[in-house]
Amino acid sequence: PFLWNKKPDDSTRFNVVEYMTNRSVGANFIRSLTFSFATSPADSTIFSEAFQGTALAFGAHFQLIPGKISAEVRDNLLAWFHTSRLDNVIDAMLLDLNSSADAEIEDVDLWLDDQLETGSFAKLSDLNKDVIRNLLHLKLKKNKLTQKDIVMLTRIQGSLDKKAKLQLTNINKFKFPLTREGFMLEGAVAHAKIATEGTWKKLEGAKTSFWLTPSYRFNINKDPERVDFVDFMGVVRYTDNHQAVDSSNYLDAGAKVQWIHERISFSGEAIYRYASEKPEAQKRNYTSRTAFTFSYKLNELVTFKTTFGSTFDGNSTRYDENEKLFIVGGFNFAFSDLISK
Repeated sequence: PFLWNKKPDDSTRFNVVEYMTNRSVGANFIRSLTFSFATSPADSTIFSEAFQGTALAFGAHFQLIPGKISAEVRDNLLAWFHTSRLDNVIDAMLLDLNSSADAEIEDVDLWLDDQLETGSFAKLSDLNKDVIRNLLHLKLKKNKLTQKDIVMLTRIQGSLDKKAKLQLTNINKFKFPLTREGFMLEGAVAHAKIATEGTWKKLEGAKTSFWLTPSYRFNINKDPERVDFVDFMGVVRYTDNHQAVDSSNYLDAGAKVQWIHERISFSGEAIYRYASEKPEAQKRNYTSRTAFTFSYKLNELVTFKTTFGSTFDGNSTRYDENEKLFIVGGFNFAFSDLISK
């Protein structure tokens, strides 16, 4: 929803510095909040024999802590940001000095204060304004400019242009320069209702779940042209069931390790489920799920993916059946390149 409204021409919705430094939980929540809706037949394994009809579910997903971009990309991106802004300042100076034969800037500090309060400069943070001031003083080393300084300013501007291009080149060496690394935290909530006999009048709550998924990503290859990440992920989920669905509520806890290397990805995961009430027919109040996944990206549009492991049926009355093995596989097709063209 955050991106639904049309952006105005002067929007600062994407601010490169804020994108790199923002750690606000509230801001990340608002920007990442997404909603989903789904329907399905009321499967007896998930919803028990008590509910027959159509299942209606809705959910929300959000991110609280987004991680950070790599230090090398961050440093080059910040440097480019300030270099390009300084280039704009020099350009404004040249315009003023070329406006007339006797034009001059008597006080660079006062002139710069006025410039930083107008146009796109006014939207910069005080910290970024201070950085630009300091960089400008390092370049000029004087506080008064006359016609004689036009050559010097032109030379500085040319140097800034070359520097900005080099910084962008360094950033673009990375296949995924804005990929987040480090610690990340996401959450979700979902609720399912059953329209028994397929009618709105008999709509009843069935179950509600809450997720919390922390993760940590390592970039294990410093070569910017290679994709080589290791992810450690965890999940905690609590499910509150209607008594007609299951006499127990569930607490799930698990972990996953994933290695992404260029076009290949391997992962392994394990999930344990604990029931608040153990049915008399069951030997224990917990069960588990394990899975191993392999995927290979054939090209930008097609990916092969297969998963095998053992799983539980998801209902506390069937806890003893978690030894069942499964294997699934298939191809994922994307059309983004076609649409963009």
